[in-house]
Amino acid sequence: MQITIKIAVFGALAFALVCLGASINGFIQTQGLTDPQLVSDGRGYAFFWLFLAIVAVAIAAATWWISRAPEQR
Repeated sequence: MQITIKIAVFGALAFALVCLGASINGFIQTQGLTDPQLVSDGRGYAFFWLFLAIVAVAIAAATWWISRAPEQR
């Protein structure tokens, strides 16, 4: 089974949006917490999802960049 480049890029970007949404939700939810341990854990959760979003965007960009390179045969 082969995945086209467009599907791979759009899939990675969709995954990045989901991860970014989870990250934003994590940052918003930590504002109402008073326990420092819970705030720290919540921020760690949010930063993890932000990291995943950045990786997904990097994969999408690399896939797009590789597809734009001239083929060498």
